[in-house]
Amino acid sequence: MRATIFEKKTMQQEPIDAVITWVDGSDPKHAQKMDDYLASIGKTRPKSASKTRYHNAGEIDYCVTSILKFAPWVRNIFIVTDNQQPNLLQSIQGTDYESRIQIVDHKTIFQGYEDVLPTFNSSTILTMLWRIPELSEKFLFFNDDVFL
Repeated sequence: MRATIFEKKTMQQEPIDAVITWVDGSDPKHAQKMDDYLASIGKTRPKSASKTRYHNAGEIDYCVTSILKFAPWVRNIFIVTDNQQPNLLQSIQGTDYESRIQIVDHKTIFQGYEDVLPTFNSSTILTMLWRIPELSEKFLFFNDDVFL
């Protein structure tokens, strides 16, 4: 079924955002937060949560750059993280891209559910993405190591 000119124009006007989940596992504060949380529930870090799993090798830079370059129609890029900031933000300061990239903290999307924070469970975080302020109804989801 072919879309009419009106339908094509309407589709083009609906904003599309991108959401990227990101963590810098090499951040000592984040590692300590995880270790403290695990200790509070009487556990230690399992192999599935090894420091290499959350290692930051700058993938977020490539992910964001690929969206900006190959999907210029994306309105906003939201980076969801736990009280962290990628170095990328410093490099885009003062550019046209600065206003299109926003950091969204877990505290924002878990507002009203702070008792479940901190969380290190990606599935839990994904269930709350729809709560990002000003997120368009249509959005693309990326992990930080996914590139266009």
